[in-house]
Amino acid sequence: MANMQERVRQQKAAEHDAWFRRQVQAGLDSANAGRLIPAVEVEARFAEKRAATAAGFSSLHPPDSRPRRYDQ
Repeated sequence: MANMQERVRQQKAAEHDAWFRRQVQAGLDSANAGRLIPAVEVEARFAEKRAATAAGFSSLHPPDSRPRRYDQ
């Protein structure tokens, strides 16, 4: 049984490795063809995502709604 489990694990690892290599090659091919996103644009996109995430967290836990400890 353990031998079969090991073969399944190895097969899954090999499939993932092949998929990963295809993804890397696709990215390299895209970059070599000039299909790139300028760093300024990437930074702006992620700044928006960080701001949205921060806003989402603050709406979940506004400063005045934090749990209070009554033992102090």
